[in-house]
Amino acid sequence: VLLLIYGSGITYLHLQNNNDQEYYEIYTRRGEKSQLVLSDGTKIWINSDSHLRYPTSMNKNKVVVFLNGEAYFDVARLKGRKFIVNTSDVDITALGTSFNVKAYKADGIIETTLEEGKIQISGDLHNVKLKKSLILLPNQRVTIYTQPITSQIKPDNQSNIGVDDAQVKSETLIEEPEKKDVIIQDQINTSVYTSWKDGNLQFRKERFEDLALLLERWYDVKIRITDEEIREWQYTGTFDKETIEQALTALSLSMPFRYSINKNCVTIEK
Repeated sequence: VLLLIYGSGITYLHLQNNNDQEYYEIYTRRGEKSQLVLSDGTKIWINSDSHLRYPTSMNKNKVVVFLNGEAYFDVARLKGRKFIVNTSDVDITALGTSFNVKAYKADGIIETTLEEGKIQISGDLHNVKLKKSLILLPNQRVTIYTQPITSQIKPDNQSNIGVDDAQVKSETLIEEPEKKDVIIQDQINTSVYTSWKDGNLQFRKERFEDLALLLERWYDVKIRITDEEIREWQYTGTFDKETIEQALTALSLSMPFRYSINKNCVTIEK
């Protein structure tokens, strides 16, 4: 296994014995990213504040990795072999494909974006098994709410799934028909959700409250928003090599707010 580490901080690698299967584990801190190549040629990029567990030996028929956080997978094409990404609630199965998975358990949302190939999603939501497996095709994205929601999802108002020119539909895939916990998008610009692996942070029509969480993980800071109105402001943009100060200054130009930084704590106010 070739492990390439970049960014600030240290990524830890160790072995764990689980059901006679040995695993490597990688932890990335906030503000840190990691990249690795498995022995079968599969490439994995790991975003900040994430935990990935993967087997030390590659089974010819099935490989299962465990993810809490965000990672991009470029899976090697091996005939008849399944590659499964296990999150806290669902399994994402691929034969040979490139896709992004964002599954921070604390967020209560799993987001999967497919660039190439085909993947299958199965598992449980709210302790209820999905009625059917979900098949994702290239340039599609699915958002799965893993915690119960109290109101029906309205895609046009969900800034965390907003993408220009994307076709959006909701599906009820659990046994409770009044809940729509799965949103599928067609013909999306996948780079919005995968460019982080190349060092770019892109966001489209993102609520400031959700954007703040992205910035916290990207820059290893803690952001406190003092005004409820600011939380609902929506922003579109791209950050490359900007510092947190430069990023906040750029954001404040379109919808004005003031910010102060004390060590790694950021306060946002009108």
